[in-house]
Amino acid sequence: MLNNLNTMNKPIEEVFMDYISGQALDLVNPEPILQPQDPGLVAVEESDGLAFLVDVLDGPVIRLEPGEGSELVAVDASVVRVAESRLGAIVALRAAVIHRSDRFRVWVLGPFLRQVRPFNSTPSSLVHEIRDELKLFERLVQLWAVSNVISPIYLFDGPLVARADQQGYLLERIVEAAEVAGATVLGFSKESLLMPDGAVEEKVMKGVAPPFIRDLTESAHLLWSGLRCLGDVYLTKLSQSPFYFRVDSYPPRSGVEALSALMSSDALVGGYPETLVLAHSYATFSWLDIVAVKKTLNNLVGASASHIYDPRCSILSPFETRRHENTA
Repeated sequence: MLNNLNTMNKPIEEVFMDYISGQALDLVNPEPILQPQDPGLVAVEESDGLAFLVDVLDGPVIRLEPGEGSELVAVDASVVRVAESRLGAIVALRAAVIHRSDRFRVWVLGPFLRQVRPFNSTPSSLVHEIRDELKLFERLVQLWAVSNVISPIYLFDGPLVARADQQGYLLERIVEAAEVAGATVLGFSKESLLMPDGAVEEKVMKGVAPPFIRDLTESAHLLWSGLRCLGDVYLTKLSQSPFYFRVDSYPPRSGVEALSALMSSDALVGGYPETLVLAHSYATFSWLDIVAVKKTLNNLVGASASHIYDPRCSILSPFETRRHENTA
């Protein structure tokens, strides 16, 4: 599928037809399916694997000024584990693409039902496989967006780091396609080992008022963690809020201009782009969405479906935070 993937000017349904049918459920001879009482979303925060010492944070500090306004495209995706079978977990995936210009355009893809088979029988293996499934799906959506929705700036959730696998191959194609089109990709990380705390924050600030960025590109490219940074790496503080974010930019040396344009083009929610927040909101499964997915699954497999009842969920759920809420 990936060797011949060409998304340019194709309907989004055609692009994902191979993906949708790749791990389709067997509806002729379906496996017995068990549905948890409260399946819960799989919280995915892609770790960047870059643990910096305090002294390594001595990259140059660059003060940002608002630049020229620009159109924006944001992409995000989510996954929910809705059932189990002897062959593995059954998950639903959904993604959203937001194009912000003088108006908003929204594409919502999914939900798609997929069978995820664990590499081995351990629970951690299954969680890993589900996360890999989500990232592969998200990369396909990003590739479609870069190829078909024209914008000078693309906003992704997570760092621009590549592994030696299909996801890494797709990410390289995505950023190269953006570079050819004269665009910049910005990857925002809500969770990162670069986030400062306490004394580290004081060292990073050095009396500089936000918005500013600290360029950590040289240090990031010198470290080897099994993940290869594709572009520049910044520690950013774009507002007066207490939050820092890791931001990766590609092509190299385009990040400062793109972040300056972002400040003039989008509202910043705690220093995080509002358009990316909207993409997250459209991609996230609500409780009613999960009910609808489970109902569809019941209609597809009929009598093959049964329920797993959770005593803790049944007795204590009125007094606890719902576990299905997405924390990613």
